[in-house]
Amino acid sequence: GSIEAQLSKQDQIPGEVFQSHDRIEVFVYKVEDNPRGVNVFVSRSHPEMIKRLMEQEIPEVFDGTVEIMSVSREAGDRTKVAVRSHNPNVDAIGTIVGRGGSNIKKVVSRFHPTRLDAKTGIEVPVEENIDVIQWVEDPAEFIYNAIAPAEVDQVIFDDEDSKHALVVVPDNKLSLAIGRRGQNVRLAAHLTGYRIDIKSDSEFEEMEVAQETFEDQVESGEEQVD
Repeated sequence: GSIEAQLSKQDQIPGEVFQSHDRIEVFVYKVEDNPRGVNVFVSRSHPEMIKRLMEQEIPEVFDGTVEIMSVSREAGDRTKVAVRSHNPNVDAIGTIVGRGGSNIKKVVSRFHPTRLDAKTGIEVPVEENIDVIQWVEDPAEFIYNAIAPAEVDQVIFDDEDSKHALVVVPDNKLSLAIGRRGQNVRLAAHLTGYRIDIKSDSEFEEMEVAQETFEDQVESGEEQVD
C-alpha cells in the first residue's frame, strides 16, 4: 500500500544500485509503531534474507524436511548456511545446493551486485558465494564443518569460557582456515556462536612447550619454598 520503508546503507548490498520506481525484494526485520505512524525497516543484506529466499525456492525447506539452523553472511561476498535433514532419506546439503548447483544459483540470482573491473574500467556482475554446511549437535564437529574448506586437526574448548574454542589446523592450511581478511573464521564464528581462535600445528606445539616450561618453573619454585 502506501506504507514507506527504510533501507539504510548498512542494509544494502555493496555494489547494488537501484533507480527510482525499481521493484525490489527485501526482508522486513523491524516494525516500530509511534505517534507519527509506522516505521518499517527492511534489508537485503540481512542473513534471514537468504533463509527466506531458500524457503521460496526449495520445497524441502518450505515444508520443513530440511531445516536451516543458522546463517552467517557478509552480503554480496560470501555466506555460510548450516542445515540439517529431518528425513534420513534426504541429504540436506545436496537438497540445498540442487542438481549442478541449481538451487544456489536461484538464490544468488536474486541479488545484483557489481564491481569495477580494474583492467577494463567496466562494472561487472558479482555472485555471492554460498557455502552449505552440515549442522550437527556436537559443537566440536560443527566447528570442524564450519571451518571448511580448510582441514581441522583438533578443536579444543576453553574450560573457563564455554563459548571459546581453539581450532588447530595443518601449517599449510592456516591461511585457508583464516580466509581473506579473516573472513572464513569470522563467518564460522558467527555460524556456530563460538569465538574461534585459529592456530597452526607448529604454533600450537610452541604454545604447549611454553605452557609446560611455565608449569615446570612454577613447580620448581614451589619445591624451593617447601
